[in-house]
This record gives sequence, structure tokens and C-alpha cells, in this order.
Amino acid sequence: MIYYVIFWTLAVSAFLEVFTKWDSSNGTIKKFIIFLIANALIFFAGLREGVGIDLQSYYQDYTLVKSGAMSVINTSIEPGYSLINYISPSFRWLLIVMAILSVGIRFKAFEKNQLDCILLAIFFYYSTDFIFYDMGIMRQGLSMSICLLSMPLIEKRDKKFFIYIILGALFHISAFFFILMWFVSNKEYSRKYYYAWVGIAVIFFLGEITYTELLGKIINSIGGAYLEHKFNKYLTYGQVDLTIPFIRRIMFLVLFIEAFKRKPFRISNFVIPERNKTEFTWLHINGYFLSTVTFGIFTPLFSSVTGRMTAMFYTLYIFVYCDMFEDRKQIWINIIWFVMFTLLAFETFNGSVNNVHGNYLPYVWGW
Repeated sequence: MIYYVIFWTLAVSAFLEVFTKWDSSNGTIKKFIIFLIANALIFFAGLREGVGIDLQSYYQDYTLVKSGAMSVINTSIEPGYSLINYISPSFRWLLIVMAILSVGIRFKAFEKNQLDCILLAIFFYYSTDFIFYDMGIMRQGLSMSICLLSMPLIEKRDKKFFIYIILGALFHISAFFFILMWFVSNKEYSRKYYYAWVGIAVIFFLGEITYTELLGKIINSIGGAYLEHKFNKYLTYGQVDLTIPFIRRIMFLVLFIEAFKRKPFRISNFVIPERNKTEFTWLHINGYFLSTVTFGIFTPLFSSVTGRMTAMFYTLYIFVYCDMFEDRKQIWINIIWFVMFTLLAFETFNGSVNNVHGNYLPYVWGW
């Protein structure tokens, strides 16, 4: 099956990148492989036929915009995505253009964020974001890629960061939440800080604390028919149980924090050294920290879409994974992490591919 062939091919490529000298001795070959993978994913997403979670609604939006029944500026879809609908000569070209933008910008974001293990990042990206978003909820997939491209500007305190956020919001409104990254920045906070905020999120989550009226007033004061439309639409969705996903996020946050905060320790005659950090390790961890806290706080209001609302933060787990494997000296520990992370990625990937609402199986392509 094509999905699984790609998964395991990328898994092997990532393993070779992390655990062999092939990565450092074959830079040109690696760049060529990345180029081939990017084009393969673009064609895979762009030429799909009837595949994807929201594909039918996307086709309806395209028909409405092209026919003039829905104006380019409307309350249903963001203006950037609406404009691409308007200028695309066919729905097929809309899918291809969105795939080129999403995959191209995401790969560029991996490069701009100075990820050494780019094949590793691509592997986890394919397993989660690419399947669920770029081949499903593609508006948000593109928005997430744009947000990730803005991250190097946070460290420089370059206010062009906000321009990227606006560009991302032209395709999905959730990009505005990424502004929080500017405030947490690339700073190592104390354990007390991290875990106190997690405690607050747990209180909101378990106490089912809602603030619908207050949030409604804020949105009304900001103005904008699109914001009000989305807010009221999300309120109509039914509540779902997100206890397990929330616990999982907390567990991984603790893992990430402790992996880089721990001191060297000894097991018998074997010393496990302190794990090396990259320049942006804490920026990446802080992003995942935001995914956990906002997930807990938003769930009482919008449990059905909380995962999507916090996805631009959650996807930074990929960056933290890459930071963990930067320390090539801890080989056996890294192998354990790699196996565990791959199995978890496969669980997510397998769940997305077999999602009956996504129509991923069988994969069908056309022009």
C-alpha cells in the first residue's frame, strides 16, 4: 500500500541520517533526496482524487467562488484561500497549488530553523501533519507551514514575524494564536513556571471551566464577521472526551523539559551525560508547552476542534525530536527514543489513513 511504503521508506532514511555518517559525508546526495521527496509529496497530495477529510467541502467552496455565487471576501473561508480558489483554472490546479505551497514552505521552514536532521523532520511531518492536514484540512496545513517559517524571527525580535502571522491567518484563522510564541520566546523557564501553567490548564480541563460569555464579548469588541461566524460555529459542535490526548501531551511535555534540564547521572559504571541543546531548543519546547496549556484551557469550550486550534504549537514536537537527536554521542538512548517515537508516529499515521471520514483508502489519483 502506497501510504505505508512511503512511511517506512522515510523511516529508514531518517534512521540512516541520525545513526550513520551518511548524513555528513553526502550533503549533495541528501539535498537531492530531499528535493525528490518534496516533489513526490506534492504530486501525492496534488493529484489525489476524492482523498481527504474536507475535500468535498473544498470542492463546494471552489464551485461557489468560481461561479460568483460566493464572493472572494466572505464569512465562510479565509481571503487568501478564497483568492487561490478564484485564480485557479480548475479544482485540480487548486489542489496542486496548495500542495506546492504547503510542502514547499514546510521544507523551507525546516531549513530556516536550522534543523540538522531534516529527513527525520520530514518523516514525522509525513506521518502526522502531511496526511491529516496537507491531504485533508489543507487550509490549516498551509497556515501552519507559514507560521513555522516565521520562527527564526522570534529570536531576532524582528517584527516581520507579525507579517508572517497575518499571511498565515489569510489561510486559517488559528494562525493568530501563534503570536503567543513571541511572548514565550527562546527562553529556558524554571520547572516551577512550566508545571504551574500545566496545573492551571489541568484545573480548567478537569473543572470544565468555561468562559463563553467573556470570550464572546472580546470577539464582538474586536469585530469582524468572520471571527463571529467561526466562534458561533465552533460553539455548536458537540463535546468529546479528550482526556487521553491531554494526558499524552502532558507526559511528552515533561519528557521534553526533563530531557534537557536533567544533570548527568551514573548507572553503575555507566555515566549518562547531560543532553546537548541547540540554539533554539527552548523555543521549540516552549511552543509545545503552549500546545499543552492552550489544549487544557480551550477544551471546555471547543473540545471538538481543540486539537486543530492548537495544532500550530503541537507540531513543534517534530522540532524537539530533531533537537534530541542532535546529540549523536548518546547512541543507545537515541535508538530507544527513535523506536518509541517511530511507533507513536505509526499509530497516529495509521489512525489518519484508516479514518473512515477521510476517504484515504484506497489512494486514487487523477488529473
